[in-house]
Amino acid sequence: MNFTQIKKINQVVDYLQAHLDDDLALPDLADRACLSPFHFNRVFKAVMGEPPYHFITRLRMEKAAGLLRSHTGKSVSEIASLCGFTSASAFAKRFKQHFGMNASAWRDQSGSQAVSSTEGGCPTVRTQGGKPIWEYRIADGIRRVRIEDIAKIQVAYVRHVGPYVGESAVFAGLYEKLFRWAVPRGLADERTTTFNVYHDYPGITPGAKLRVMACIPVTGDVQASGEVGVTRIAGGRYAVCRLCLDSAGFAHAWEWVTAIWLPQSGYTWGHGEAFERCYGQHIEQGVRYFEVDIVIPVKPM
Repeated sequence: MNFTQIKKINQVVDYLQAHLDDDLALPDLADRACLSPFHFNRVFKAVMGEPPYHFITRLRMEKAAGLLRSHTGKSVSEIASLCGFTSASAFAKRFKQHFGMNASAWRDQSGSQAVSSTEGGCPTVRTQGGKPIWEYRIADGIRRVRIEDIAKIQVAYVRHVGPYVGESAVFAGLYEKLFRWAVPRGLADERTTTFNVYHDYPGITPGAKLRVMACIPVTGDVQASGEVGVTRIAGGRYAVCRLCLDSAGFAHAWEWVTAIWLPQSGYTWGHGEAFERCYGQHIEQGVRYFEVDIVIPVKPM
């Protein structure tokens, strides 16, 4: 496996991520990578750890499992359609094979595991610029969530596949690679905002299959090179929660936004991917803290 092969597979994975509910045929994907179907299948497995058909099916199943949790007003057949299945019976069979239970049982089980927290409560809601802002009083101060329209962002990235929750060394290694590539090209310095883009569902996706992209914004005609890819974060409407976190606090913060704020907000998951927008960091009493926005795509229920 070489950097040229990684570049080709990165481009295909970026395409798959944006078109997961489309009709995806192996010969068409191989054409995108400028490889024969046989060679494409082999190279894809070497880079991503599984053949393309298994990868696509798994992502669709995990997307469906996540939607069953968050889109409780949609029927199972509607969610099957959103995940690229034209046959409800084929979806039902695949789902049970993958998760060991049918979709309705999964939804019921997920509902019974809903997060309860003293950090919920009744927020104060006000508007600014015609958009709502939620304010929660919690133990360490006031936590705010606002709605923001974000334009699409072109980014250069390095992708990681594998466990990352609580693994600060993983992110340090990704950004070391990315900045080693970007700084000589004049694309980054110590003031550069970084983005961590998450594709999968911790708690649903197996840890070894989790994917995250460490990103920096770039403009103009920037070309992918080796392990560094170039893609876009979709523009749209997002919920944004600004926080100051140590490395151990990220998982709980994400859980708070998605399992406490979102269900009571009047919004649900929209089109796009969740990400962190990282502005800086500082050390306080020997602990490193990160100033970040947790950002999730939303739409009104």
